[in-house]
Amino acid sequence: MSGLLPPVVATLIAETKEYMAKMTEAQAKMGEFGVASETTGGKMAAFGKKATTAVAAVGAAIAVYGIEKAIQYTEALDKIQNQAGASASEINYLKGVILQVSNQTAISSDQIANAFLQVEKAGIRGAAAYKLVDNAAKAAAITGGDVASIATTIVAAQSLQITKGQSVAQVTDTLVKANQNHIGSLENLVALLKGRVGGALAAYGINLGEAAAVADIAAKAGYNNARSMTTLATGLGKVENPTKAQTKALAALGINAEDLAKKARHPGTGLIDTLKALEVQSKKTGVPLEKLVTATFGAGAVGLVSALAKQLPQLAALNTSLQSSSAKGLAESFGITSEQLNFKIQKIKTQLTNALTGIGITLLPTVETLANVVTTVTAYLQKHPIAMTFLTDSVVAAIGLAL
Repeated sequence: MSGLLPPVVATLIAETKEYMAKMTEAQAKMGEFGVASETTGGKMAAFGKKATTAVAAVGAAIAVYGIEKAIQYTEALDKIQNQAGASASEINYLKGVILQVSNQTAISSDQIANAFLQVEKAGIRGAAAYKLVDNAAKAAAITGGDVASIATTIVAAQSLQITKGQSVAQVTDTLVKANQNHIGSLENLVALLKGRVGGALAAYGINLGEAAAVADIAAKAGYNNARSMTTLATGLGKVENPTKAQTKALAALGINAEDLAKKARHPGTGLIDTLKALEVQSKKTGVPLEKLVTATFGAGAVGLVSALAKQLPQLAALNTSLQSSSAKGLAESFGITSEQLNFKIQKIKTQLTNALTGIGITLLPTVETLANVVTTVTAYLQKHPIAMTFLTDSVVAAIGLAL
């Protein structure tokens, strides 16, 4: 249990328990030899005095630790106000919800406050900021990632056209499922999709889940994110806007260009649906799949799209998983994590620390008042050297008498 307590508090409790045990042992031995001279009432009084002293010491340690954590907490809030321009009312709101998110997700209030700092810097305030960080914290608890980095990625992803219509929870669950499918962080992909390539892919029906699935399969074929997304946008542009010559060539292969373009635009599955249609056509006519891919996506994209077509079952399975992202899915994943023993232990530690921080917050006004008094007295003594000399002489005399 001592591992759940702040070090200074745990040490004092342990030392107090040891001290009281030793005193009981000594008194028992003295009684055996007939040397104990205290009455039962005297022993109880002595015990009560020692216990009161011990409790007072532990209480003082808790107060000191709580004040220390409260000071750190207010420093984090000050950063949000100073660096993000949050209002006083916003800071007052965050003062409560940061600890709330921390208590629920077993992530320290310092880390949660840093995540709020990144979100508030993006201009997201109030309940919207809370919802985003709460989701990011749950994702961090599930994946073991950094909550501030996840929050930053969610903020960036929300601004993308390929996430249009998706809730914060859906985007967050996509990040979680990407991690669970060993894709890793989508931070690089999200950053890449901010520009024109992302806009073009969104126009062609590609969403974040499908882009992530493509990026993963393409990476295994040797394509980095920038190259795969740019090439894919170029190829889908050919499908979406075929030339007359291309339309004629596709017709000769038994493919209706207009129907194929319509199929390709289906949100979230359009690319995979198109590849499946070409695969069926290849088996039906005996025309090599690569030839159909070239005629559909153009020579510039044939390498990437052919690589995707060769891994179509894996691509489809991965995309199905990512497309199932939802608020319910995120809640279920977090529910599984929250039932694990290590999470429960960390949650107890976090809640205890936050409780002590709360105690410290209630004591801070008293500390602040004392600090103001000391500052005022110091300023007075600096302006009045004679008073300073008198005070110094008095302190020296008092110490002399005490000695």
